[in-house]
Amino acid sequence: MTGRALTVAAATLVAFGGLALGISATETPDHSGMAMTRSVTEIVLPAARLVGNIAGVAAAGLALLLILLAGTDEALAAGTRRAATGVGVCWTLATACALWLQAAEISPLGYSVTGRETIDYATHVTTGRALLVTLAAAATYALLNTASRTLPAIPLLVAAVGLIAVPLTGHLSQSSQPLLGRASIAAHVLAAALWVGGLGAIFLLAADDRNTLATALPRFSKLAAVCITAVAISGALIAYLRLEPDGLFDNLFTTGYGFLILAKTACLIALASTGNHIRRRILPAVLTRHPTALPTWAGAELTLMTLTLALGTVLARSSVT
Repeated sequence: MTGRALTVAAATLVAFGGLALGISATETPDHSGMAMTRSVTEIVLPAARLVGNIAGVAAAGLALLLILLAGTDEALAAGTRRAATGVGVCWTLATACALWLQAAEISPLGYSVTGRETIDYATHVTTGRALLVTLAAAATYALLNTASRTLPAIPLLVAAVGLIAVPLTGHLSQSSQPLLGRASIAAHVLAAALWVGGLGAIFLLAADDRNTLATALPRFSKLAAVCITAVAISGALIAYLRLEPDGLFDNLFTTGYGFLILAKTACLIALASTGNHIRRRILPAVLTRHPTALPTWAGAELTLMTLTLALGTVLARSSVT
């Protein structure tokens, strides 16, 4: 197994390990005896949402890579579009699965929920409609990447719509400052997607070509600095709005939600440190086409990023208490 394959496997294990950890941290006692409903709510549905989130982030990253590669390497661009088509299909299937599971979560029939009930959920419930938007965006993204002449910015915009549709209907939309909450969550999701997805696309598809890497990585590095700043600021605003100003520190240190916020903060600090090392120590060597340890450092950062995505998936479904 190649180093990149090992990294992907490790990142996948870390992501689902982080999902399990987050679910444990926010788990509340169940006295209803509805084991099936608990499995849908606490295990299966978050896993489907995580797969969809990772696919959506990968979609944004591949679209960004196509923009970074504009006019440089047509062969790599064609391979990137093929990969993007596959990611779009995966995103579509994961979102369809999540939509059905969301309907099952609120249906008395559970896993036996009918197609009619699923359609009703998708057209009449806010989260269902948001998932329907994501489903349409994912399918459109896959189709767009089958055409070689599509402007790279269009798939990126479509991916952005799919990524923010569900988060915009979350807890912050009912907060005391809904506009600030929605703006914060949109900035947080999009900045994280470009940062994580862009690094992943470069790591998996462009790291072997020194000339291409010398073109794409400096461009991405400038964007990554903006993204990490946006992620940090928007994340702080989201935490502030969710944890309630009056009980900010109590909620931060005494609740499962607060624990996940602290864990995400620790991941962000580690990611910032890793990114700074890549920018200061590795990027100069990339520019001169010399061998570097980029695969090792980028792989480590990518693994940390998937853990952060997993924690974010749980946070999106969790209440503060």
